[in-house]
Amino acid sequence: MRKGDAERCKQLARDLAREQLRLARVAVRDALSAKRAARARAKQACKNARALERDADRAYRKALRDEARQRKQAARLPKGGKKLRKYVDVALSVAAERAELDLPAFALRVRELGYHDPRVVRFHDDRAFLASIYDAGAPWKEGLEQWKARAVEAHRAGLLRLTRADLVGAMPPDLVRRSEAAHGMATYHFLALDPPPRGR
Repeated sequence: MRKGDAERCKQLARDLAREQLRLARVAVRDALSAKRAARARAKQACKNARALERDADRAYRKALRDEARQRKQAARLPKGGKKLRKYVDVALSVAAERAELDLPAFALRVRELGYHDPRVVRFHDDRAFLASIYDAGAPWKEGLEQWKARAVEAHRAGLLRLTRADLVGAMPPDLVRRSEAAHGMATYHFLALDPPPRGR
């Protein structure tokens, strides 16, 4: 090989090495940017979840306070006011139904039962059967099927996370059947008992 050809080969090798180094730096930079973006999205998702939970907690507790205050006021009515008492009872019933229709409050109550009620049947400590949550929280304003439809609605709104049962052979068949909630092509049986975000 002539000297000129050797120099050109060396120059090509150096150029190729520089290009490979440049591409590696770009790849590292892109990876770091993607990592930062993913971390920011996860942080925002946790923030949104906390805000939803706070709103649901406030709505639920406000509904309880309002109902307790109205019942206390109704108890002070004169003994002869039977007709008025009847109207108050109807108003209280309507207020309770409206509180039940509050989806964040409904989701908060379902979560509290799923996490803390000893009567709820759990699977591997990270899932709770929907039917057992319904039974533990009874009486509800709706039947089991309507209740499960509301749970699916809360799942789609991001207030709950529902999952399906896969290893049904290792589970109580009646509980699996009663817990089944279908929406479109999806089927759910459990409330997922997710651990709380760090820092809470």
